[in-house]
Amino acid sequence: MEAARELAAETGESFSLILAHCVLSLICVHRNDLGRAEDAVSAAMSQLGEPGPRYSGLWAMWAHALLLEAQGEAPEASALLGDCWDRCAQLGLTLDYRPFGPDLVRLALAGGDQARARNVAAAIAEAASQRGVPSLTGAALHCQGLAENDATALVAAAASCARGSRPLEVAQASEDAGAAFARQGEADQARHLLEQAAAIYERLGAGRDLARAEATMRKAGMRRGSRSRPLTGWHSLTPTEQTVVALVAEGLTNPQIGNRLYISRRTVQTHLAHVFAKLDITSRAQLALSPGQLI
Repeated sequence: MEAARELAAETGESFSLILAHCVLSLICVHRNDLGRAEDAVSAAMSQLGEPGPRYSGLWAMWAHALLLEAQGEAPEASALLGDCWDRCAQLGLTLDYRPFGPDLVRLALAGGDQARARNVAAAIAEAASQRGVPSLTGAALHCQGLAENDATALVAAAASCARGSRPLEVAQASEDAGAAFARQGEADQARHLLEQAAAIYERLGAGRDLARAEATMRKAGMRRGSRSRPLTGWHSLTPTEQTVVALVAEGLTNPQIGNRLYISRRTVQTHLAHVFAKLDITSRAQLALSPGQLI
């Protein structure tokens, strides 16, 4: 995405540049790099006011909505993504339902708007019935499962997404399925699905998603299975500890880090104590050093 933005600047071709800004922002949100995400969203939103065609221009609203949610402004995120959905519907952009749908259903349910959640799920189901695309079918099942609190539909959603090449969507559906089973008291199914989601998030470097999945496991009284790591050095840090280090380097306080990672400030302090011991350092200032300098 960064290379695409540089190429567009060099050639003057900006038709698809807004999409590059949006995808870069989405990547940064999933990695919990909200400052960089905000810069990319601002660049995308500023392009919306410029003349000329913009490929996937409405994605700027999606990226902005997810950034707002990550910043703790869920009602504003839901309203913005709802507006994005309505514009897609008016323009007949039904293929854009797949990326937007599950997020909108989730935000609508969090805000108590059951009607919006059901309507979005129905629209994606109709679009999926007209095409044999695994990712679209997966999105339809994901929305249905969320709207109806149906763990079985969410498992089917993950299986459908797995037939394509979208691991993040597999993980998201697996996480939601695991959370649904946990609410039903089905611990074994919940653990398997949440572990699966966490493993994918960890592989993708999706720190924000990993923290959320681990928070769901803790709430259900579960802990992730142990994984072999070195005892000291940068590579000994868990994904959560690495994220804490990155956020400290950004200048965030312990309460701010806790809000980002769905943990208490006391837990943040515990993670920092472990990091200091593993890296043989004694101050937060040293965490601004590069991994190579710390090893």
